[in-house]
Amino acid sequence: MRNFVLAFLLLLFFPSCRQDPDPATTAAETLVRWQYLLDKSLFDSLIPISTPKTIKWINSIREYTPEEEADTSLTVFKNIQCDIHSDTARCHYLVKIDGEFIRDTTRLVLLHGRWLVDIEDIE
Repeated sequence: MRNFVLAFLLLLFFPSCRQDPDPATTAAETLVRWQYLLDKSLFDSLIPISTPKTIKWINSIREYTPEEEADTSLTVFKNIQCDIHSDTARCHYLVKIDGEFIRDTTRLVLLHGRWLVDIEDIE
């Protein structure tokens, strides 16, 4: 009984020790997490880390990619470097496509303390 009370008190007085449900804290971590969720077609999980413009894009591709047909391959990133200016980050990296590494860039914005993927070239 004594151990139970001690464990309860620890949980009560140290709520900061609980793990955050969204551990991605940097722009680079957010980018990698976002791409992983996209690779797995977990569209609903992409929403909290996407800007409204990106959410519109997600909803448009959701129609063509059912979640049960998720891609089994994962995107491979190499050398992610994010240049941060105020509330905007441009993450430059190499991404493996068809066996070759291609240079690419993704923009993220900081909103309410969270990095959000902001796809710019949406038409």
